[in-house]
Amino acid sequence: MKDINEVVNTIIQGDVLDVLKKFPTESIDMVMTSPPYWAQRDYETDGQLGLEPTYHEYLEKLWQIFGEVYRVLKTTGTVFINLGDTYNGNKKGKDDRINKKANTENFQKRKDKNVPTKSLCLIPSRFAIGMVDKLGYTIRNQIIWHKPNAMPSSVKD
Repeated sequence: MKDINEVVNTIIQGDVLDVLKKFPTESIDMVMTSPPYWAQRDYETDGQLGLEPTYHEYLEKLWQIFGEVYRVLKTTGTVFINLGDTYNGNKKGKDDRINKKANTENFQKRKDKNVPTKSLCLIPSRFAIGMVDKLGYTIRNQIIWHKPNAMPSSVKD
């Protein structure tokens, strides 16, 4: 990687942990990200985040990443994270790709025996608690994404 002063306004592509490890400690002012949600999409990339067998493994990977973010973040820095939830179940997930079949092995909706079927997994809440308990982050606010004209879902129960 170039010197930190040479990466201003530069797109850096690669595995997030590998890239973050190249940045000096306390060198970043702000991080804004929306990591892949758990069990929602298959980006057809080996080792991709979001297709872990359990949401517990997914959260552990996120905390590993944000542990490294914590290291590179200045003490005056800020992190914004857009993280969605998913329902516990065992049906196939939605596929946002056109004219391609979902990889059914990767796209099986994951199921956790400790969460009732069809219940939200509460991933954003669990993630936030881990950010404080495991990593020492200070959570200052939650921004609710209110969608007044959201697409209705066809649930019968």
